[in-house]
Amino acid sequence: MASYALWYVEATATIAREAFRKLCVTQGQHWLYYKPNGLEFKVCAEDEPHEGFELVTGEPIPSHFTVDQLIAWTRRMCGSVPVLPAD
Repeated sequence: MASYALWYVEATATIAREAFRKLCVTQGQHWLYYKPNGLEFKVCAEDEPHEGFELVTGEPIPSHFTVDQLIAWTRRMCGSVPVLPAD
């Protein structure tokens, strides 16, 4: 991996785009999850399994945002979650 900063920028943009796609094609609210010490984010609806993941925030992902706004929101929300490997 080149660097954590590069990974973070790419990972948050990727998950924000995934969230945007899911919000466009499915009904209901979605939440942003992270894998503790696992370098991974996930978007889940209420009824989707998310074992091994924890909520980034108790706020649902805003469904009225543009992709760029979602990327900024995702980066702001994910900035303090422990996604780096522990070792």
